[in-house]
Amino acid sequence: MSIIEELSSKLEPNQPFTLNEAYQSVTSTDKRHSIRARIYEGIDKGLFKRVSQGVFTMVDHDNNSVLLVQGDGRDLSMIHDGTIDCIITDHPYNDQKSNKGGNRSFADYNVFNYIQEDFNEKARVLKDGAFLVEFFAEENANNYEYIYQCKQFAKEAGLEYYSTVNWKKGNFVANTGRKAKNTEQMVFFTKGQARSLKLDTKKNKAQLTNLNIETKGLTSQEMADLSAQHQLPIHRMKGTSKMLPTVFDVENVSKTERIHQAEKPVELFKQLLDYITLPNELVLDQYTGSANIGIACLETGRNALLLEKDPETYKLAQQYQMHLCTRSYV
Repeated sequence: MSIIEELSSKLEPNQPFTLNEAYQSVTSTDKRHSIRARIYEGIDKGLFKRVSQGVFTMVDHDNNSVLLVQGDGRDLSMIHDGTIDCIITDHPYNDQKSNKGGNRSFADYNVFNYIQEDFNEKARVLKDGAFLVEFFAEENANNYEYIYQCKQFAKEAGLEYYSTVNWKKGNFVANTGRKAKNTEQMVFFTKGQARSLKLDTKKNKAQLTNLNIETKGLTSQEMADLSAQHQLPIHRMKGTSKMLPTVFDVENVSKTERIHQAEKPVELFKQLLDYITLPNELVLDQYTGSANIGIACLETGRNALLLEKDPETYKLAQQYQMHLCTRSYV
């Protein structure tokens, strides 16, 4: 358990705590030297707020919710235009060679290939500047044309290609030596120009300094909050909240714990959400499978709309979420 997760489990939302109380809340003495840094990291992520010198509170995200719906992820007609802050999804595409074995075995699943209308609908429901993330098997001779075709569909729908980052599933290497066994691609698109997510510390500090407002020792988020208090604009830079990594190195869910053949770990989703969304925003997963992204959303203070067409997978996802999370689900 990370320091932030341990603090979040032991501290009461909206109740002030000191650094000394935070030290006492963490059981491992080896971790205590970095508690201050983790708290300030949590402030930047919207998990904690600074009340005064050396006093903090944990932000209450209990109002966040996840709606799990049994329905066709390709039918987004019930969603209004421009209401989704982010789409992260892994569709069961019809590529039997890439999908065979590992956690991409869709042998018993209703597979399909995207068409132009699929991306038109994604673009319709996304807010301007919002991110779309599509998972694919590592590009190979069998699927590279389809991946290129999807990028063209996205372009025609008004979505701009942003980046491709690999997910490395820990240290496991398949005996076949095929890279695809241990790696998947995450292709990032944005609706128009990427929105501004990263706080522009330099500009926010400058405008406060011009008004003789003290900024020494303040984090980027605290300077943004102070700017808002003085009715100043909060400056942000275009793109992700920080530079995307060259690879997401996150251990895959073990085979004995999976409830879905293409299940993704909660930790991977949490890292993704940190880069491309802000707290309290609404995330859509059209083909949710295990619904792990819903757990990640609740743990990071986001809301989620999850769609799953397969009745058995939907039932398993319901049971799995209720088992793992103590918060109520819609």
